[in-house]
Amino acid sequence: MPHSHLNKLTDYYTSNRQEGFIYRIHGKNKYIEKFLADYYEQVKSYGLLIEVKIPTPTEDNIRFYKDVLTDQFILSYEFIENNLEKWLTVATKSTREMFAKHLYKTLSQHKSSGKNTNILKNTYIKFMCWAYFRFQRVLNFTPVNNNSTKILYIGELSKHELEFLSILAFCGADVLIVSRTDEVKYKILDPKDELSYIYKEPTMIPFGAEYRAAYIQEIINKKIQAEKERNIIKSYSNEWVNDDAFLGLITKTKVRNAKPGYFNNIFVCFKGADDTTSFAKKLNNLYQNILETNRPYVIENQIPVLWPNEISIVKRKLITSEDDMCDDLKRNIEKIPNRIFLESAQETFVKIAKEINFKEKSLQKSTNKLVQMLALYKRYENTLFEKSSEYPPIFILFGHTKNDIEVNFLKFLARLYVDVVIILKDPNEQVNNDPNLCIVEYDNKLKLDEFPKTLDSIVATTTAYNAEQDLENLIYTDTGLYKQHQIGKASSLTLRTTCEELDILWKEELKFRPNFNVENNNVIMPVIFAKISGVKNDNIKEYYKRVQNFVIPKNTLVKVAPPFINREVKYMDSTSASHFLKNGRLLKEDIKKHRDYKFGHLRREMQDHLLDKIELLINLRLIEGTGKNGVEYLILQSLLNLDDNFLKQMQKFDFTKQNPKVVVIHTKERQHSIEDAIFLVYSNLVGCDIIIISPTGYRSFERFYSKDIIQEHQDGEYRYDLTANEILTQQKLIPKAKNIIEKMINKWNN
Repeated sequence: MPHSHLNKLTDYYTSNRQEGFIYRIHGKNKYIEKFLADYYEQVKSYGLLIEVKIPTPTEDNIRFYKDVLTDQFILSYEFIENNLEKWLTVATKSTREMFAKHLYKTLSQHKSSGKNTNILKNTYIKFMCWAYFRFQRVLNFTPVNNNSTKILYIGELSKHELEFLSILAFCGADVLIVSRTDEVKYKILDPKDELSYIYKEPTMIPFGAEYRAAYIQEIINKKIQAEKERNIIKSYSNEWVNDDAFLGLITKTKVRNAKPGYFNNIFVCFKGADDTTSFAKKLNNLYQNILETNRPYVIENQIPVLWPNEISIVKRKLITSEDDMCDDLKRNIEKIPNRIFLESAQETFVKIAKEINFKEKSLQKSTNKLVQMLALYKRYENTLFEKSSEYPPIFILFGHTKNDIEVNFLKFLARLYVDVVIILKDPNEQVNNDPNLCIVEYDNKLKLDEFPKTLDSIVATTTAYNAEQDLENLIYTDTGLYKQHQIGKASSLTLRTTCEELDILWKEELKFRPNFNVENNNVIMPVIFAKISGVKNDNIKEYYKRVQNFVIPKNTLVKVAPPFINREVKYMDSTSASHFLKNGRLLKEDIKKHRDYKFGHLRREMQDHLLDKIELLINLRLIEGTGKNGVEYLILQSLLNLDDNFLKQMQKFDFTKQNPKVVVIHTKERQHSIEDAIFLVYSNLVGCDIIIISPTGYRSFERFYSKDIIQEHQDGEYRYDLTANEILTQQKLIPKAKNIIEKMINKWNN
């Protein structure tokens, strides 16, 4: 009796059939893949998947069989049917009868082919154990909506497996075989196509040896995802706006007329300004509109650095795959009350997560970036989404992004129901490309330090003033000319020189020294940090003259007897200082707010310069014990108590011109303190020239430094009888007109 034939694969879903179909497929195309996905879903609901062979019955399986049915075997339909009644007690009578009929027929064919009774018995027991231990779900199945139970076999069939599946098909189960066996091998098992039929399509490609149910599940997942994405509301950025971005930003949601399945938002970057006053008014009008409409908003002049506690609140677990990463991390997006927008936000996160992982090629790196991005999101989540409004929430960044985390955060935010605005002061400043970002460029710089929530501080400029600014830009941009205090940031570069070069370079302005440069609005200052040991040629008179030439009036601090820093005068004690240093980072704004802050009267750029170099000195660990013995707090305490004379020198210091000088005269055995060593290396970092005059060659500061940072010149014989007072106060040999008496005296003395 042959199996039933079908016309098309969907016949598997026809109802009210007494017998199941059994077909094998050797290849795939889009139609077959779609069918397999639907079929596999039914298998999971009320069927059975066989992917790694049907397991051979175990000894325990066989022992249990014999305990119930004994070891007796008779090749007859009645014997088999009677045993099935005891063995498959839940299956229907008609199912048992059909199973017995075709099992008997199969065993009879084996006997006809010459198999002995022992082989027949073993085959019988194998099939009975398979029926009980592996396929009861199939044989006991009650049709759902008149649909048959479904079996999906993926692999290379054995003879017994094919025969058993054929029996199940006669019993009413639908069997689909995704065959990894080529037809030549199959024909050895079933020469006449009696046990199963082949299904063919005109264009099919082989499944391949590695084909698994997981491939079918992937097709199902993609189908589910595609359907889900069709139902997810999406952002439609910028294109709905006519010409005026500011008008678009104050447009209500319902007036934006979004297409079905989309919401209209704005993602815009303004670079520079047409003129500062008018642009500031536009920004202020936007702010006033935000307040009047009670619209959720965030305005940042820069995105503050993430704190560890912010990162720690991001929920995450051990991740082993990209899908794990996406599914796990997206649950952190949870406080958007509108379910439609919440689902959209979660799906948007998944897309961005996959983009980042594709770029990073590392699950760990991608996870770290995404966790930080989510930490930023959670920082602003309540503010942006806790209340509803007739307008979308708005996020305004007045300044540039500092890293990839912030770039990804804004990119993510701009795909949500949020208007995102970036304002860059310089029209030449680079911005990260994003296909959804609209860039509005102006010709002029925006001369504002922060977002103008009020117009009280806005200054209007005259035509003459603007002309003067244009002229200055022409003269002082990329010309090698610099106006007073034009550049507010600088880094020291210590020169290694010959001893003779010290005299030449000492009085030169920084911009004329070798290796001077300006990079990214930061001055590279070539400075001197040297020590002259000994007296050249033992010539005291020339020695005095040389040292005195290092002292430049109004620009030199001369340090003689240690200590240089008065330990008795402390405006800021060590307890206060310890609060200003966290994990190697100087809390500069907290320092500026302290009641004893000494730099407050200096130029703002100079204050930042001085504080930056304190932080740099600590992080470079140039002083022995920094980071180990609490020396960093001594550094901070000492440098926050710098004397007024030094601060005056720094206030007038122009990074492109002549720099302040520190001349140390060390003639005695008295040692300098660690505070003196701190002051000296700090002076080097802030841009001072330093020279240590040591006729004795004694070491002093060097013992406190972790590196060889002072260039020492051995210039002559050591002298131990000189004093700092003699060196500095011996009358200089200044050329002048001499009268006849002076000439005579000089001649006589010589």
